[in-house]
Amino acid sequence: MKSATRTVISISLGSSRHDFELRTRLLGQPLRLQRIGTQGSLPRALKLVRQWDGEAAAIGVGLVRDSDGLGTRDQAAAQALAAAAARSPLTTGARLADILQEWAVRRAQAELGRCFDNARVLFFSGTASRKLAQTMSEYTENLRFADPLLQIGVPKLLGSLDALQLYASGTHLVADWVPPRLTPPALLAQWSLQVLGKALRKASVVVAPVHELDDFGPEELAGKTLITSTVSEQRLAAFAQKGVHLVID
Repeated sequence: MKSATRTVISISLGSSRHDFELRTRLLGQPLRLQRIGTQGSLPRALKLVRQWDGEAAAIGVGLVRDSDGLGTRDQAAAQALAAAAARSPLTTGARLADILQEWAVRRAQAELGRCFDNARVLFFSGTASRKLAQTMSEYTENLRFADPLLQIGVPKLLGSLDALQLYASGTHLVADWVPPRLTPPALLAQWSLQVLGKALRKASVVVAPVHELDDFGPEELAGKTLITSTVSEQRLAAFAQKGVHLVID
């Protein structure tokens, strides 16, 4: 008897440019996988969750980058989306992603000639990748975290796990005393991009969400090892054109 195809839906707050649909099998079970990007619209994502609730075998949700210092925006979005699903299981997949990413890094270190020994590692978000940062600290002390720059616009990078811990425990206090921004948002974003680009050029390993690397070219990425996830064939080809040495997904 032929098994019925089950549908798994991925609803992302990211761009719809990377939507896809494919059919595969898992443990002998036919699956249809579909990604739907909502261009950052939480109301549309909520509508899609309600639409697929009970119809999909599972619903995955993809959140956008934390930008308020504590990830409260992502947490609130995740809670709202979870509350909208009453019948289908819904998850961000964050816990499994942490496990698989750590496994991938340890395997690369073992099989690729201890490639992370004394590496200069830049994390776009140490608060989002704390477990991986702790793993990486076993191989190198050269860790830098761009959390203050990308979350609250402070042109400073953190240089240790201790500094990251202090920052993560007190970011809400920092956000309270950050003065009102007189700089236009577009200019501030350009400034942050320049500071981040300078840090990228100094790094040998970069840990970042794949979509946050789109704005950088060969000057920042050539020769680098990238640790990320959900790398499409198109993005992999783009990384190759930019001279990226290795992608660990």
